[in-house]
Amino acid sequence: MKIGIIAENYFPTLGGIQEHIYYLAKQLKAKGHTVKIITGMPKVDKWLGPKDSNDIIRVGPSVRYGAMGTYTQLTLSPKVIKNFRKALKENNFDVLHIHGPCDFGLPMLAYKMFKGPKIATLHSAFKDSFSRKLISPFYKWVFKKSDAVIGVSQHAVNTMLRYARFDYHVIPNGVDVETFQQGKTIDAYNDGKKNILYIGRVEPRNGLDVLLQTLPLILKKNPNIRLLVGGGGPQLEEYKKLLSESEKEHVVFLGAVYAERPDLYKTADTFVLPNRFGGTFSIMILEALAAGTPIVSTPFVPENCRNDHWTSVIVSENYSPEALAKSVLTALSNDQTQRISQGYHIVKKYDWRHVADIIISIYEKCARQ
Repeated sequence: MKIGIIAENYFPTLGGIQEHIYYLAKQLKAKGHTVKIITGMPKVDKWLGPKDSNDIIRVGPSVRYGAMGTYTQLTLSPKVIKNFRKALKENNFDVLHIHGPCDFGLPMLAYKMFKGPKIATLHSAFKDSFSRKLISPFYKWVFKKSDAVIGVSQHAVNTMLRYARFDYHVIPNGVDVETFQQGKTIDAYNDGKKNILYIGRVEPRNGLDVLLQTLPLILKKNPNIRLLVGGGGPQLEEYKKLLSESEKEHVVFLGAVYAERPDLYKTADTFVLPNRFGGTFSIMILEALAAGTPIVSTPFVPENCRNDHWTSVIVSENYSPEALAKSVLTALSNDQTQRISQGYHIVKKYDWRHVADIIISIYEKCARQ
C-alpha cells in the first residue's frame, strides 16, 4: 500500500507522537509498504532525533506554540497549502493516517483535500473547557470525515467522546523492545549511588518541578541519591531555582536526550514519571519495562484507562511531593525483581512488529470500503 502519515508533531522536536510515527513508519516499510511522512519544519536550536530520509516531506515552516501545558506546532500558509496539495498528487496515497486529527494546520488540510480513506489516531488528553465545547462542531466534522478512529488508550478516546460520538479502536503505542534491552550502564554514574531518572520535555504538564520538590524529602531518608534529568525547555532555569545549593549537588541536568535513553534506563535504579495531566499512555513506561527499570508514576492516567503495561508501575496516591517521594523511596528500598520480570513479560506484546500489524489491518479494511 501507499501510506501517507500526516502530523504536526515530528522530529526534530521530541515527544511520544514523534516516537510513535517514526517506529510505525519503520515497521510499515519493513513489511513492504511505501510510506511518506508529511509534516512541517519547526524552528529549533538543535536537531533532536533521527535525521530526515527521503520518506519525509517538509511542506513548510511551522510555528511552535504552547497549549494545555505543553508545546505543539501549526503549519499553515499559502505555500504550505500548495506544497501539501502537490505531495498528495505526486504520491497517490491509498490511505492517509492522520495523527492529532483535531489539530489545525496539516490535519485540517488533509481532511479538506484528500478524498480517499482517512484514519485518525488520538494521542492526547486534556481537561474539559468551555472553549472546547464551542469548537465541538469542528471535532464532529473531523470524526465524520474519518473512515476509522484509533486511540492509543481508552483515556485518549474518552477525552474526545465528550464532544462527539464515533466508533473507535484502541490500539496501544508500541516500543522497539530490542533497542531498549541493549542499554549499557553509564560508568560515570555507576559509583554506588542510587540513580533516579527523569526523561521528558521540561514543561508544566510533565511535572519536573514536583519531582524536584521531592528531592529534600528523599534525601532525608536516603542521602546516597542522584537525580538524572534528561530534558530541556524554556522553564528549566526557573525549575532549578527550586533546589538549594546542597540539593543541586545531587542533580545532573543532562539536557534533551534521545539516543542515550537505553543507557540511561539501564543506569537508573528507578524511572519517575511525575506528570500532572495530559498523558494518555506513556511510551516511556514501555521503554523502561523493556530496559528492566522499576517505574514510579503519579496517577495521571485514570486507573480504569490504564493498559496492562501499568501493572508493574508503582503509582503514587496523589500528585503531591510527599506522595511521590514515598513511592520513590518504596521503589528504591524494596526488591523490584518480581516487577521487573513481570514488565519483561508484558512489554513483549507491545513490540512495534506486533502493533504495526494491527494498524495495517485497519488500513486494509478502510481501503476495501
